[in-house]
Amino acid sequence: MFTTKRNLLLATCLFLSLGLFAQIEIEKVYAGAGLGFTKLTGDIGEGGSGGLTYFVDGAVYLMPKLAVGVEGNFNLHGYKDANDDLKFRSAGLYLAKAEYYFMDNNFSPFAGLGLGVANIQRPEVTQIDANGNETVILEEKNKFNLGVSPRVGFVAGGFHMEFIYNLAGKEPSIEGFETFNYNFWTLSLGYRYIFEL
Repeated sequence: MFTTKRNLLLATCLFLSLGLFAQIEIEKVYAGAGLGFTKLTGDIGEGGSGGLTYFVDGAVYLMPKLAVGVEGNFNLHGYKDANDDLKFRSAGLYLAKAEYYFMDNNFSPFAGLGLGVANIQRPEVTQIDANGNETVILEEKNKFNLGVSPRVGFVAGGFHMEFIYNLAGKEPSIEGFETFNYNFWTLSLGYRYIFEL
């Protein structure tokens, strides 16, 4: 009895979903790329930790004001280690995203949300002895977390500017070292090529 009801419910949901998607006419898609500035926030961001971000993305417009797609954004953050040497931390986010545009014309502000996987890299830790020789104490480590990226921005023709706050989860833990949340913001400028279908 329960199996029959469950199958009936599944069939009804499938039928309604197919009916909904049959009403959606995809009129355009975009592919884009860009670059900008990024900065770590919170405890991990003390002492600077600014850097470079770049991204590639693409989406389809399900409606004139709603687009869904995918994005890869890659971020490099510089910092000074205990030896006062410049080192780099990095994070890559691979996201599914949705964007809502407040106007349907050549200029439109938008808000959106990305959700996916964050890959955080913690650099190797080195030590310099009394003779000036550098020794690797701990090797580089990577960690995968859930990534969440709320964003706001605007498009103007094919150009767009976007502010994103990235929540990438905890950095890889290393025994004897404090572990921080790897959160950072990015401000980027990009170009989107729109394909009319």
